[in-house]
Amino acid sequence: MHERLYKTQAVVLRRYDFGEAGRQLVVFTPNLGKLSMIAKGVKRVTSKLAGHLEPLTLSTIVAARGRNLDTVTQADTVESFAHARTDPDRVYYGLLVIELLDKLTLEGEANRALWDLLIQTLRRIDGDDDPWTAAAYFQVRLLVLSGYKPELGRCVECEGALDARNLHFSPTLGGTLCPNCRTADTAAFAVSANAVKLLRLAALPPYSEYARIRIPTTVRDEIDAILHTYRLSITDREVGSATLLESLKRTSYRPMGR
Repeated sequence: MHERLYKTQAVVLRRYDFGEAGRQLVVFTPNLGKLSMIAKGVKRVTSKLAGHLEPLTLSTIVAARGRNLDTVTQADTVESFAHARTDPDRVYYGLLVIELLDKLTLEGEANRALWDLLIQTLRRIDGDDDPWTAAAYFQVRLLVLSGYKPELGRCVECEGALDARNLHFSPTLGGTLCPNCRTADTAAFAVSANAVKLLRLAALPPYSEYARIRIPTTVRDEIDAILHTYRLSITDREVGSATLLESLKRTSYRPMGR
């Protein structure tokens, strides 16, 4: 029989209002996976929970099991990732990470490797000079660890060899296409061999091997396009942070690392 109270570390992925002063939270934990829970009275100025249950914050929480939803009774910040939450150059990447994790995971399915990847990525986005690299690596590893790894080593349609001089990526089929199969998906688009090689590298640890490479802006844009179209084919809707980036692109602003 489960004890009524339990303690766990957690990162808030999403929250929305619950009643007049409470919030419903979606959190990710190391051993319980993604969970939904209630934080009563958290919007009150006097609440001891306020400030410890913000998105992009690593906290230790104590929760009481409920019939439908568990209730947070105590919360303490472990790491605030202050730069990732307040620096405009980093906020986009932090939000992208937690939104994608939310969309590609189911509740109650523990995945310690994803938890470790999440915390490492938030630390990199918070402190590294190039948050783009950390976020791109996270996206590829998330696809691998959640069962959506794209096929980048051979043609996804015929399983034949690829021609590095004539590569296309199919968001719908989930991988690269050889010249003979590029018409198998009308949405397929041309990509460079360098972009595909870097995506293959990002699919495997360690992060240091990927981070040491200086990636030109043109190739970064290619990688962004591949990841953007592929995740759209999986989730059927855009994440809010990506919509924010597109609006920023229409101005002269480019997030750090782009």
